[in-house]
Amino acid sequence: MSDAASPATVGDYRVGRLLGAGAGGRVHEAVDARGRRVALKLVRTEHAADPGFRARFRREVEAARRMPSRYTAQVVDADPDGDPPWVATTLLAGPTLERRVRDGGPLRGRELARLATGLLRALAAMHRAGLAHRDLKPANVVLTPRGPMVVDFGIAHASGDTRMTRTGATLGTPAYMAPEQADGSAEPGPAADVHAFGAVLVLAATGAPPYAGDTVPAVLYRLLHEAPELGTTPEPWRAMAAECLRRAPGTRPSAAELLGRVRRRGGTRVAVAAALVAVVAGTGAVLLGPWLAERIGPGPGLDGTATSAGSAGPAEAGSPGPGLAPGLGPGLDPGLGPGLDPAAPGNGPAATAPVPPPSVAGPVVALPHTAGRVVAGVGRVYVADPEGGTVTVLDTAGATVGRVEVGRFPAALALSPDGTRLYTALSSTPVRVVAVDTRNLAVTGTADVGAGSAGADIVRPPDVAVAGGTVVVSDPRGPRVVAFDAATLRPLGTADPAARPLAVAAADSGVLVAGASPGGGRIETLGPPWTVIGPGVPAPEDVLDLVPGPDGAALVARAGNVDGVGGLRLIGPDGAVRAERPDLDAVRLGTAAGLVHALDPTTGTVTVVDPGTLGTVARIAGDGLAADVAVAPDGRALYVATGRTLRIVR
Repeated sequence: MSDAASPATVGDYRVGRLLGAGAGGRVHEAVDARGRRVALKLVRTEHAADPGFRARFRREVEAARRMPSRYTAQVVDADPDGDPPWVATTLLAGPTLERRVRDGGPLRGRELARLATGLLRALAAMHRAGLAHRDLKPANVVLTPRGPMVVDFGIAHASGDTRMTRTGATLGTPAYMAPEQADGSAEPGPAADVHAFGAVLVLAATGAPPYAGDTVPAVLYRLLHEAPELGTTPEPWRAMAAECLRRAPGTRPSAAELLGRVRRRGGTRVAVAAALVAVVAGTGAVLLGPWLAERIGPGPGLDGTATSAGSAGPAEAGSPGPGLAPGLGPGLDPGLGPGLDPAAPGNGPAATAPVPPPSVAGPVVALPHTAGRVVAGVGRVYVADPEGGTVTVLDTAGATVGRVEVGRFPAALALSPDGTRLYTALSSTPVRVVAVDTRNLAVTGTADVGAGSAGADIVRPPDVAVAGGTVVVSDPRGPRVVAFDAATLRPLGTADPAARPLAVAAADSGVLVAGASPGGGRIETLGPPWTVIGPGVPAPEDVLDLVPGPDGAALVARAGNVDGVGGLRLIGPDGAVRAERPDLDAVRLGTAAGLVHALDPTTGTVTVVDPGTLGTVARIAGDGLAADVAVAPDGRALYVATGRTLRIVR
């Protein structure tokens, strides 16, 4: 694409008016076939020509998809392989901070406090996800009725190209840059975002940036050599801005630290709530609801309110468990290796009745990579590396059993019912399914899903489910779902659902397929002969994950990026909504022992709910942004993927 003009159509979108442009690319308003408006960013040609850019773009789009909708404009579509690469996000209602200050003057009182708190929440969540904005400025902050929202963050900024583009234009906005960003002395990261936050805060409070000037050179000179002008910025924001605007990046506080200070100033009610969360998170306590007490009665440490236990220290991944070689030997029991206690949590057979949810904090296991999807079998836990091409295998104590190379970008994992096979769907071109023998960690087969043509898909990675002797993989690019023989990966059939597939899940009736289309979302059922999708029912079109519910129902986790209503929804086989929990921010669901475990991606908190009513059974506090959750078949161990660690709760 020439950067002098934008195409008339991109993917399924008709390109409309220009909303903004910068060194990273152009942002247009665009409309899909249903009439839904989005903000469509087209990446500049020189970034797309960088050999490593598309791989980074792919990874960062997937990470951005997990960002909570209450902080940022949600990614709804993308094509890293396009020409040009592009990403579409929700189009937010409300003025930018730049326009608000220009038209209405500086912010005061609660309005300023709401802005600062909202931006810090967004940055803290972003940084925990491994993202950096790199161009935070008033034009990239939208003041919506739900609070300030951040747009146009790091997914379109090429790593290593942070100061000047090939045409000589400054990448980023000089008045809000960090010194290391302006002089190229260091790669801009979270500390640069904190510096930009300080500058944005000063602009919001005074109407002028801390480094004003009539020309770019004048602004850059002041940024690199003079103290910031804080003007009439009121306390406590003045002192906070001064800390953020320190010249050396290592001396600036983190967004999480600043957010903690703001919360502590928020009054007694907020302080008490924060202290309770800190105590629960630090001790591994579980807050139990009455549902479980009625079914199982009190047990050791479970009194229906809260219990605590000491937390084990971090465990290093890399040391094999007792009697286990890093590669596992052939002939070992697929469920348990030598030295593992069948009575220990996570090592027992699948539960047939409700059991107490995990309540004791176990080790926090360091991983050699960012934790992606997680699946748990009897005695084993499998963690995908979403940025590389491996799956790490651990025992239930957190010791590394081995690693297996599966191919780039493993996006979804599933185990065979007997635990002898692991299947992973790769977010590659084409989408690929890989089978692994869990007894010796050897790849036993691969199969491509579709012809491999690029398309608008990657924001919704493929998913995989195992139903009996069949493996079903969703291909959002197609759109299609393809069934394979579990033993040989021989194709059994291809079906085209009414809606582009978003997630699949094994159920008694076959495989549930949740999808989105211009006509709205659908949940449909795929079964033998694996070529025809059964009659479906209406469903949300922003499904993140789904699991089967009781009596043929489906339980879905919603992103909330269509109508602003996220959380959980239980949908019956007739399409009726049986229950809904919009108060729960859930991105991933795990099931075991007759319970559903819903993961809040922002806090890492897992809410355990009754699958028939969605009533809260227990709440297991988290300790930061999390990517996935898995429950052991016996229901007595929980595994939460957080950053480069795996948190174990027993």
